[in-house]
Amino acid sequence: MKPVRRVHGALQLTASSAMVLVLAACGGGSGSDGGLWNGGGGDGPAITSENAAQVASATYRIGDLLYATAGNTAGILDLKSPDARSAQARPALAELALRRLLALEAAPAGGSRFSAKAVHVFDEPCHYGGSFVETWNDADNSGELSTGDSGSVTFSNCEEEPGLLLNGSMAITNIVIAGTAAQQSVGATFAFNNLAMIVDEGTVTAHGDMSIQATVTQSPQLAYDMTVHGKSLGMSSGDLQTGLASYNATVNVNYTHNTYAYAVGGTVSGTGMPTITMATPTPFAGEIGAFPSTGVLTAMAADGTAARLTVNSDTTVTVELDANGDAVFESSEQMTWEELADL
Repeated sequence: MKPVRRVHGALQLTASSAMVLVLAACGGGSGSDGGLWNGGGGDGPAITSENAAQVASATYRIGDLLYATAGNTAGILDLKSPDARSAQARPALAELALRRLLALEAAPAGGSRFSAKAVHVFDEPCHYGGSFVETWNDADNSGELSTGDSGSVTFSNCEEEPGLLLNGSMAITNIVIAGTAAQQSVGATFAFNNLAMIVDEGTVTAHGDMSIQATVTQSPQLAYDMTVHGKSLGMSSGDLQTGLASYNATVNVNYTHNTYAYAVGGTVSGTGMPTITMATPTPFAGEIGAFPSTGVLTAMAADGTAARLTVNSDTTVTVELDANGDAVFESSEQMTWEELADL
């Protein structure tokens, strides 16, 4: 595979939107009452007519961020786009993890980065200050990163991009690297250990696991496929915490046809909220850069109450409510994507 490349993707995960992963599930921006999850900690239903649209909006944003963190890595593997160091910090976990993996993979075989021993430790300065330590196990002693190798990276006030400061560590296992002229793929499992991403006095800390498999097909169409899944991933910002469990996302972006499609699933919990199980019985799909034009998302609480988001077009959606947990959605309201996003 070649050195890291970038391409403009459908969505970009910035530092502020990364924090939405925490805030969306905790009632941020949900109104003056501060209580998105009415009844979540008491005797009443977790999802009601008062909060169904907000639940649908928050769950959609979390799913959308899983798509964004996957979709934004497309440029890392896209060999047709020019190199460009972004002036905007992007603490997308999948992108950050794959960048670190492929930065080593791009190192010259047999060069100073590798030697004849299987275990290598590198203490390196970061581009804009701070440092990181890499430990890599060259399992087959091949002198280059290859399938079956493993490693870890520990950051110390590391500023790899302007405005993005990194602390903490991540371990990398189950590495798979393969490719031909027509198709390149890379995969690995990343375990984050209090990995802190700091931007403009705001900090998001990740702890848990994420497995990634990404493939870019160059011919006959330029397309990008990615799967992200994990057992448990926690994100925190100040006193707010959000957890994902048994989560997954599948993403396809077809640059030839200017389209995308994705599906997400898993359970979400966090500060001041009950556990919500999200699913996409119909994947979201649309044109790159626009809201989905098709798709269905469900959000169900442990008591069986549920909200369902159905896409009517890239401008409107319908939110339905099952207020008594009998699997029948008895009420609904239509709104624009912009109205949903503002909740």
